[in-house]
Amino acid sequence: MTRRPRPFLPFALLLAPLLFLAGDGLASGPPISVKTDDTALLFVGEKLDVLSIASRREESAAQAPAVARVVSRSEFREWGSVTLSQVLERVPGFYMAEKEFGTMPYLRGLPNAILFLYDTVPLGSELSKALHPLDHELSLAPVKRVEIVRGPASVLWGPDAFAGVVNVVPLTGKDIQGVKAEALYQEPGDHKGASLSLGRHDGPWDGFLSFSARTGEEDDTRVNIVRFWGDLDDTPVSPEDRRGGRTPGRAHYLDFYGRLSYGDDLVLSGRFSDNEKPYALSSVDGKNTWRENRKLPF
Repeated sequence: MTRRPRPFLPFALLLAPLLFLAGDGLASGPPISVKTDDTALLFVGEKLDVLSIASRREESAAQAPAVARVVSRSEFREWGSVTLSQVLERVPGFYMAEKEFGTMPYLRGLPNAILFLYDTVPLGSELSKALHPLDHELSLAPVKRVEIVRGPASVLWGPDAFAGVVNVVPLTGKDIQGVKAEALYQEPGDHKGASLSLGRHDGPWDGFLSFSARTGEEDDTRVNIVRFWGDLDDTPVSPEDRRGGRTPGRAHYLDFYGRLSYGDDLVLSGRFSDNEKPYALSSVDGKNTWRENRKLPF
């Protein structure tokens, strides 16, 4: 890819010594009154909340042409949030409905009207718009910030963005230099997990890798129908062999993300996710309970 020439750069190099000498002359002369506008000050090194989904370019949340909100990594870690649904439930306008199979998001009272992105790539199931990776299917270990735009954004992002857009922005090698590892254990449910992140930034090259794994029992409901089909074929088992007693079982989640870039001209990134969440469903009268399984590979 060819870059357009930047003719202002040679002139800037020539003007820099002149400005330096002029600054010395002003410092030794009488004081000069300069009128400044306090409302337009920008401090060097100031950390601004940046988002890129309001107008498809990086800008601060205050200048975005939309109702925008940025949740930084330090902010959601301070909250103790470990899933995307726990981050969004702290943001006004969102409601996270807990279902047997997972979380269903609502924005301004509308379900299935939010477009979820991972580094501006659509994130979700190709089979149903009601399945979103809002729980442990998406690890927050490699996440730098969460960008939120409330309101219609279908002009930029398509029909799925009727109520708003949520963009999950991952870390880069500039954010983590070296290796960072974390481990967790949680009760009840005997939850175990670990994450490993590696980052390297060297000149124009920038690389980042992240791997996360988690397992645990998320639904301890006892089911009384333990099987419908035979082990060797699809033949239904007899009614007396369907009854029993057990829990749905342990869930497991794997999440891998990698990114390699060279300046602004070349960026290669990819995400792999494999997960399985067993849960229990009951009949209307509550007499029969059986095991179901949810998988959202990506």
